Amino acid sequence: EDLSSKLTDLDERIKEIQVRLDLASKAQQIEELEKAAAAPDFWDDPAHAQAAMQDLSILKEEVER
Repeated sequence: EDLSSKLTDLDERIKEIQVRLDLASKAQQIEELEKAAAAPDFWDDPAHAQAAMQDLSILKEEVER
């Protein structure tokens, strides 16, 4: 591989790591979504609740990696 190709690969890996390392923000979002899900009226809007639960699931998967 030439230097340019190696630099491109490193740049992609750095960007991926940056996304994964935003753990503090993701943990905060998880906490907020879990708190919202515990509210008695959470499922009053099923579409919104389902979207929130999908977001929660995705965030948890990202944090557990």
